[in-house]
Amino acid sequence: PDMKDRTELYTEISEALDLMSSEDWEGARVRLERALEKEPTNPSSLLNMGSVLAHLGKVDEAELHLKAVLSLQPDNLHAKGT
Repeated sequence: PDMKDRTELYTEISEALDLMSSEDWEGARVRLERALEKEPTNPSSLLNMGSVLAHLGKVDEAELHLKAVLSLQPDNLHAKGT
């Protein structure tokens, strides 16, 4: 991604994290979906999407995102421990 895309990506992730901290899981899911459209293999987006989906009760989808993180970062303790 170019610099503009990267800035937009991190803005989406930052907004998602703010929404997660206030337990707005659906709002966070939308932001992370946008981030993953920009960069489908971004470990932070995948990890946080896994967490959001788990909170929304979508356990199978959450597991897929966490497995994707582990395929990119096998030693990611957050993905292993979720």
